[in-house]
Amino acid sequence: MRKFGICLLLLFIVFTQSLVAQSKQQDIRKLMEIITPNSMADIMQPIFQQYGINAPRSLYVAFFGKNNIMSEYYNIVIPLYDKYFTQNDINEMLKFYQTPTGKKMLETQGPMMSEAMPLIAAWSQRITPLLMEELSKAGYN
Repeated sequence: MRKFGICLLLLFIVFTQSLVAQSKQQDIRKLMEIITPNSMADIMQPIFQQYGINAPRSLYVAFFGKNNIMSEYYNIVIPLYDKYFTQNDINEMLKFYQTPTGKKMLETQGPMMSEAMPLIAAWSQRITPLLMEELSKAGYN
């Protein structure tokens, strides 16, 4: 009888943890749906512009809004958010993005990244030889 009670307790714990994990993953997905769709378009558009493809932003927004593209993305990032953030962290992020500052961050994040990407690429090209030289001096060829 005692073994049966222990088995029931363990089953209850596993079931409860599964529900908590499922709730957390739903909250992470909600967070991803808030912060990702337009920013993904804003990230990808400048990359393609570098290759001479000057399609309007609306095309990128439409692309990421269909074909299960974002579901695939969410399946990649949700486990990472689950690994690195607690339920409380996710709740706080969800609250933040409802504030005026959070909403402003969402509005400006894409354009800011579009502007930053070529600058960061130029910076990276400038410092890479310097870093390679330092690594070489330290014996990492």
